[in-house]
Amino acid sequence: RKKKPERSKSNFRRFSYGSPTQ
Repeated sequence: RKKKPERSKSNFRRFSYGSPTQ
């Protein structure tokens, strides 16, 4: 089980590119 870094504030900025709603 690998924890996804999508919850990280640092990674959140990169995730916002593909999912601005998340």
